[in-house]
Amino acid sequence: MNKTKQIILSYCKSSGFSEIFSAVNQITIHDTSFAGGGFGDIYHISAIDGNVIPPIPQVVKVFKESTDGRNEHSWKTISRLQDCIVKEVELLRTNNLDFLSEYPAFWGLPQFSFVGTLDGKEVRGYVSNNLNAMGYYSFDKIREDSRLGYEFYANRDIRDKFIMCYHLARAFRFLMKNNYIHADLSADNIFISGIEPLCALIDFDSGAIVEQANDNPSTWGKPQDWLAPEISFNFVNPKEIINVNLFTDAWSVAIAIHYILLSVPAYFLTDLSRNTLHYYTKKYTWPEIEESDEKFNVDLTDVYKNFLLDAKYLPEPIFREFQCTFTNGVFDPTLRTTYYKWELVLRELIPPEKRKATRSKLLKPIEPLPPPPPTMGEIKKYINELIRDIILEGEDLKKHRGILCEIAARSGLDGNVVLTEMNEFIYLFNEVIEDRVVTKLEKSNLFMQAELSYISRETVDELISTYQVM
Repeated sequence: MNKTKQIILSYCKSSGFSEIFSAVNQITIHDTSFAGGGFGDIYHISAIDGNVIPPIPQVVKVFKESTDGRNEHSWKTISRLQDCIVKEVELLRTNNLDFLSEYPAFWGLPQFSFVGTLDGKEVRGYVSNNLNAMGYYSFDKIREDSRLGYEFYANRDIRDKFIMCYHLARAFRFLMKNNYIHADLSADNIFISGIEPLCALIDFDSGAIVEQANDNPSTWGKPQDWLAPEISFNFVNPKEIINVNLFTDAWSVAIAIHYILLSVPAYFLTDLSRNTLHYYTKKYTWPEIEESDEKFNVDLTDVYKNFLLDAKYLPEPIFREFQCTFTNGVFDPTLRTTYYKWELVLRELIPPEKRKATRSKLLKPIEPLPPPPPTMGEIKKYINELIRDIILEGEDLKKHRGILCEIAARSGLDGNVVLTEMNEFIYLFNEVIEDRVVTKLEKSNLFMQAELSYISRETVDELISTYQVM
């Protein structure tokens, strides 16, 4: 039996999807979070207003206190986005249309945002559908887990994937219409339904609605091929200003569609640096590259050959849009395929009845596959984010003992050992920085303890960056 605790609300703002969430006064949650990151902790909800069980299981994201204004940004972004959503919900309703049927990729939007009290402290956050309970899996799990990956890429019909991409493009066209930039579209922020040919977006609070010059997302995304090239280039040269905008989101959406349809990266190059992409786009037209070219990643030769075979079977309009975006759109963002163009191209490839979703189908009882165990990459990501929050934001490791042990156990690790090593790292770190100087020997010792704790060297470098390193 899960222990619970309450968030007592002083303010509640509904997005208008369901009457049950129009005026909530209390949220009962499990006493430990099951996930979280730099922006907030996520809890399962047991009930609202004492004993009301939501018809769809819900989760709550509680924004973390921060010194850099992240929590204020998250709250401001969600509030602004809700204003846009409420306006559209009401407009569609006057025409006897349902917002979530028209835009099913928004099943992960906030049901309501709130201000309340938890454990004696004022907190802010929002509540949204538990997508896992609705039979959805994050796309990164599908790509990393062989069982889920086989089910998606081998057994799902290509037309199902066209439908998913169609709804993804429609969702981003709606966001663009309201000047919203997601800024962090990646495999872990797209969920794929195992029941219907649908996908859903999450993590809207780190984006931004751009209305003034200082309205910017609080993240640039993760360093990977989903990021627009101009952002990746600037990671190498930190002196340049990173400009996240609607064009950078358009790149990420094109990459998402490419991965959903073809399962592999758009490029088979040794790297995605400015010089390499300049060389590639001057010499080749996507997806071609000579396997003898020094810029070709020879480790992916077999994958590339299979990719070319699969790409030939793409409908010509989709192939052309990929070609334009991944050749001409690399250095001219205005040439990237727009969301509306994706919507028009994909619309012609799907049955008319699949251009909307039916709520009744999505709400029927399901028996989803048991979740696969977390990968080592996911465990390390969680630990590195947690250690940053502990050292930089004053988070308490004890609060995360339950979820850490659960994640470790599902992966065959001893959670108590992981906790012990993390505590050792924290103790050593505090000793090292006491005099605000980090010697080479101390840094080496930190690296060794970090390795035992699944903490990366990059994280250690970040944690000691504000001190004098000898």
